[in-house]
Amino acid sequence: LIVYTEGRRLDQNRKYYGRKETWDSEIPLVILVNRGSASASEIVAGAVKDHKRGIILGETTFGKASVQSVIDLEGGNSLRLTTAKYYTPEGVSIHDKGIEPDIKVTLTPEVQLQIIKQQEDVHNLPEEEVQKREQEKILDPQLSRAHDLLRARRLFMRNVEISDE
Repeated sequence: LIVYTEGRRLDQNRKYYGRKETWDSEIPLVILVNRGSASASEIVAGAVKDHKRGIILGETTFGKASVQSVIDLEGGNSLRLTTAKYYTPEGVSIHDKGIEPDIKVTLTPEVQLQIIKQQEDVHNLPEEEVQKREQEKILDPQLSRAHDLLRARRLFMRNVEISDE
């Protein structure tokens, strides 16, 4: 089970499943989330967390996990109405709460802005500006932490394999 919905009507109650043959549990997984992670990304993070398939790292997600239906009205207008909500496999409501990370790594708005700016396309900038940006470059704390976790797992698995021989 990846996610399920519960709605106002029985026909809106649905369960969504993944296929086991596409789920490789040997691949290490760290999912980065923040306040801007919403909807589908929250559903994936919730399923990974509930199935203990990987580590969720970052900040609590936005909490936008509602199913909306569009109802046509007279005069060409329409109304968008929330008719169901998404729940993680363990029954946790995502809506208005978000997904709590396993490891919290918070970014200040200033750091977030710097990271976004340094990811901008530098191909058309003068060489001096490219060099200046390289000197001012900061490490993304969330990405660095995720990298450390994956590297530690690899080292741990190597030691486990060695000690088993």
